[in-house]
Amino acid sequence: MSLSRLLLCTDMDRTLIPNGSQPEHPDARNYFRAFCCRPEVTLVYVTGRHRALVKQAIQSYDLPEPDFAITDVGTKIYQIIDGEWLEMDIWGETIAEDWQGKSHAQIKQALSPMTELTQQEEEKQNTFKLSYYLPLDADKDRVIDWMENRLSQMGVKASLVWSIDEPENIGLLDVLPLNATKLH
Repeated sequence: MSLSRLLLCTDMDRTLIPNGSQPEHPDARNYFRAFCCRPEVTLVYVTGRHRALVKQAIQSYDLPEPDFAITDVGTKIYQIIDGEWLEMDIWGETIAEDWQGKSHAQIKQALSPMTELTQQEEEKQNTFKLSYYLPLDADKDRVIDWMENRLSQMGVKASLVWSIDEPENIGLLDVLPLNATKLH
C-alpha cells in the first residue's frame, strides 16, 4: 500500500510562531513537529523573511526543517536537502520577465523621489525585492498609487505588498515582480 503524500505550506509569523503580543498555544509546536515528522508530509515555509531569518526562527523555536522554503515575500525558493539550502534559480529567471530587464538599481532610482519611503536594511533586499519602511501616518494609498504609476511608465509589472510590523509600529512596503508574491 502506498502512502498518500501531504503538502503542508505555512507562513511563519503569527501563524506558526508568535510575533508581537499574540499568544501561542502551549502544545502547538509539539503537535506541529509530530505531524511534520510523518514520512508522507512535505513541509514548505512560505514567508516574508529572508533565508537567514528563516533559519534563525527554525533554531529559536525548535521548528522542523522544511523540505522547501519560499522566502523574501515569494522572490526566492529553496529546496532543503540534508540541511543544505539550494536556491531554485529557475524561479528567478521566471519572475525576471515581469521587470522587463530593469535592474534593482534602476527601479530604486525611479522610486527615489518619493521621500516618505525609507529603504530597509541591505539584508532585506534582493535582486527582485525592494523593501521600504513607510510611516503608519503616511498617506499609504497616495504613495502606492504614485509608485504604481511610476513603475507602469517604466514597463515594469510589479506587485506592491503592504504590511505592518506591529512590534516596531512601522509600515513595510515591498516592490516585487508581479508574479513573485507569496500568493502566486
